[in-house]
Amino acid sequence: MAHGAMTFSRSLAVLLAWMVCLAPVCSYADCPSLIVQLTKALNYSTDEALTFLSDCKIWPADPSKTIVALAQYQANSSMSSPPWDDGLYDLDVVVAASASGDILQRIFQKGALVSDALYLKSISIDTGRYPLAPNGRAFGVRAMRGNPHADFETLNLYVAGDHELKPVLQNLVTYKLFADPQGPSGCASSSETKRELTFATTSQHGLVDLLVLETGIEETQTAVHDACEIDEHKSAQHYALHLNGVSYGLPALLEQ
Repeated sequence: MAHGAMTFSRSLAVLLAWMVCLAPVCSYADCPSLIVQLTKALNYSTDEALTFLSDCKIWPADPSKTIVALAQYQANSSMSSPPWDDGLYDLDVVVAASASGDILQRIFQKGALVSDALYLKSISIDTGRYPLAPNGRAFGVRAMRGNPHADFETLNLYVAGDHELKPVLQNLVTYKLFADPQGPSGCASSSETKRELTFATTSQHGLVDLLVLETGIEETQTAVHDACEIDEHKSAQHYALHLNGVSYGLPALLEQ
């Protein structure tokens, strides 16, 4: 009897899980459908020559909501021919109802992303825990740029209010790597920087202060006879970011 009861309980649990995924909250587990719906609702251009990047993720902090980020190239922002390597991208960030796809909050940032010698490769939604306010939830949008010898990632943070999205952090460089596979001496060199966010116990204007922890490694190689001798230098730094009433002010150093 005990074994039969256990088997029944497991079967019931499987059935309930299956029924939950039939509920509307699972309607957009297939994010491409939601992206198509939003691009039509927002009257995005159907010109296939325009570069278009997107990402979509159900918000773990509130599964009834789905976050969508859309980036479209500005056709008149470059003199080059397609496919473009340089120019500006508009960034559209939307919080939609997972059940219906209805737009709950949205912010459109014209020319927010730059593509140049480090061309824009992808955007991604960061739903990591960002406890910026006691009753406020925040999420991030990351943009990855690069070329064959470099990678460059930036982070934007948004706080979701009742009816709007508030951008509170823009273009914090969280990762950069520059590598020269063959320098003047015939040996390689590289420079790598990583930046992570942590949270202080103090706050300004209702949002906690942020701490940026930076670590860096510079590696140079010098030709010695028939080999390359490696010289490695490590560094560490930290910065405090305070809300100025509108957003977290970034030192110019953290935007590069």
